[in-house]
Amino acid sequence: MFESICLGRPGQFTTAGLGLLAECLLYYRQVHLVLDHQGFKSLVRLCGPDTLLGLVLDGHLDVIYQENRLGVATKTIANVDQHSFIAFEAPRYAAQNHVPAVLEELLGKPGKARRIGSRILQRLTVRKYDPSRSHEWLADIEGTTYTDQVASALLETLAPSYRTPKAVEFRVHSESGSYVVATNIDFAAANEIYRRANPDSTLTPALILSYLYEGIANVVTGAEHASELVTEPFEALLSTHKIGRIIDNATRSTGNIERFQEFVLPTRSVGQVIASGERNFEDLRHLINKAAEFREWTHKMSDDADILREYVAACSSLSWLDKLPNRMLKYLLFSSIGLGIGLTVAGLPGALAGFSLNAVDSFLFDKLVSGWKPSQFIGGSLVPFVNPRRLDA
Repeated sequence: MFESICLGRPGQFTTAGLGLLAECLLYYRQVHLVLDHQGFKSLVRLCGPDTLLGLVLDGHLDVIYQENRLGVATKTIANVDQHSFIAFEAPRYAAQNHVPAVLEELLGKPGKARRIGSRILQRLTVRKYDPSRSHEWLADIEGTTYTDQVASALLETLAPSYRTPKAVEFRVHSESGSYVVATNIDFAAANEIYRRANPDSTLTPALILSYLYEGIANVVTGAEHASELVTEPFEALLSTHKIGRIIDNATRSTGNIERFQEFVLPTRSVGQVIASGERNFEDLRHLINKAAEFREWTHKMSDDADILREYVAACSSLSWLDKLPNRMLKYLLFSSIGLGIGLTVAGLPGALAGFSLNAVDSFLFDKLVSGWKPSQFIGGSLVPFVNPRRLDA
């Protein structure tokens, strides 16, 4: 479980993605993050150059730098828009040029920028879409009806107040070496809404096509990097019929982590404290380094395991716990977390001072300290991480 995951797509990396990235870095053995030149610059700004380098050198993060993009070229013949698909790139945004330039701009120190840039470039995975695979990607959107759903989902995001027809149609078919769209979408009306938020762009069938084309290319190539894949909603619709299994795996894993954190961290999650700015990615690096045993424990689980159930079993040795009444079970679970916090804040004497151990308590205590338990990481490191104000008080 939690072997590897690929997330991100070419485009701006924003604070909205910080929480998800943080939680993936904590739980997954390997995180692959897809970025283009804009996304890389945003990531460096948000994480900091030294911290980003550290995450890469630690082996936790694989930055996949997308050097080219896919797009649509349109020409009108006999009042019919005919589309062709292209790949494009700019030399100044090639990784070897852009990475040092971004670091120098942010650091203001050319020497340090070159040193950090050189080390990042050594570990960077540079990716280019291969135009020779365009027929493979176009085969997934030509002559199918699921593009109706994808176009509808995109319109909800791009022009949210536009009223789509009850049965949206957006069909793509080839004609004389080009591609033609048949649709019942009123793009003039949708574009009026779209341009309120995007005055320098125009919503056309070609824009929807570009999302379709690059979307399927992104999910197919992303699936080649990892066992799980996080996608945009429209990309999930594009790829469900082809690589739905690894998207389903990621969805299941995300839910697994969410349920687990709701139990052990009832107030806030790791992602929330990162997104709020109360913790940063350098703090996260230190947390990950403390989590070696916890991460190894999760990675050994089967893909269909429930991490919360495994946590209860590991903390409680279910072979003997099954015989205990429910009240004692609750006591054990919450005492194990409380003990971990005590060990962190006050050391072993201080932690033990908070417990009045009778014969039954001593039995439970012996079970808890008879080897590493995941509750030691939860109480000793994770709970304090999501409650920095409490420790500062």
